[in-house]
Amino acid sequence: MATEDFDFEAFKAQKFAAYKKKEIKPVLVRKAKAGIVFTDYKLAGKKTACVFIPMKKGPQAVKLFKQIKATKEHLLKKTALVKVTVGKAEDGSDKISLQIMKGGLNRNSLLAKGEQLFGTILKMKLEVLGGADEVVTEETQVEHVVETAENSAVDPAKKARALNALNTIKSNIVKVKAAKGKVAPEKIKSNVDKLQAGFDKVMNGISAFVDNIGDDIKALIEEVQQGLQALQGDSTSNDEDSSQGGNSLDKAKLKNYAKDGKAIAGDFKKLQKTIKKNLADMQSEQSDVDMVNEMIERVQKHEDIYDNMNDAEKGKVQKMRDTIKSKIVPELNKMMQDVMRYLKVRDKVLANKAKDKQEAQVKIAEMQARLQQLKADLAQ
Repeated sequence: MATEDFDFEAFKAQKFAAYKKKEIKPVLVRKAKAGIVFTDYKLAGKKTACVFIPMKKGPQAVKLFKQIKATKEHLLKKTALVKVTVGKAEDGSDKISLQIMKGGLNRNSLLAKGEQLFGTILKMKLEVLGGADEVVTEETQVEHVVETAENSAVDPAKKARALNALNTIKSNIVKVKAAKGKVAPEKIKSNVDKLQAGFDKVMNGISAFVDNIGDDIKALIEEVQQGLQALQGDSTSNDEDSSQGGNSLDKAKLKNYAKDGKAIAGDFKKLQKTIKKNLADMQSEQSDVDMVNEMIERVQKHEDIYDNMNDAEKGKVQKMRDTIKSKIVPELNKMMQDVMRYLKVRDKVLANKAKDKQEAQVKIAEMQARLQQLKADLAQ
């Protein structure tokens, strides 16, 4: 990799399944210090929401980024050179932090389109920092930042200025939030954009030593980042996705999907309780099978809606969809098996009882015939 160009022809010829097994093994991702992120990149001719190329060293990633620019391998607005930090989230789960160092890919797009790759497949919480179109002016500066960030000493003056700026941004976030509904949406968006630009400037200023800056300011950074994301909301996501063509968010579709998903979850709990009670009381009937089938059909229709969504929309509802597939669907299948097994055993028992009753009636008839014959013999 250090002396030869990256073979993109071989890389993009592979299918996504092969890419997962070869290119993003957990051990490779955990050792990464930098990397390249593409969104809407084609693997084996099929558009993939997010593709990550992990690199052990910063200079390797910088060299690859230069190659991508020179060969126009992918749209720069959907490409990012990132600094990678792997660690633990507050709840103890794995976390990967991607700091955008260069490229046109913005933070919200990476968060939305990267959720399936990093959250679902790699099982890591995704955090994205930075995201301005040009974070640094010279690529040599990028290389220096990516390669030496972990060992850079904290600049006390820059840290103090950053702390003051972050607290100011945090205070203004509260003010903008309180102004929602009272001033024009355009004014709100303008203020949010200014706050975001200020935050990006702060992060750029401390990027060389952000890993060693201390837990207090890291917590403040995360709080400000979450506050900005909450303010930006759907309108920001719509603007970003629309600019990428074919990936605008259909608010009505997303709202209906979420509404149906919540209804499915609620009705599933009621159905589960009913089926368990009927089985325990040995009162299950064919109607139980019909109810489970009806719920399975609702889940399938819900999945069909997901399949017809674009990548941006899927990123918004991925968590709900994964929850239904991993928790509700297996339980529905189990319920169906339990009810069918009960009905089969019950029918067999009833059939045996009917057979025993018929045999008993035959024996009674035979005995009655013998008694009649005996009486006739005695009368002679």
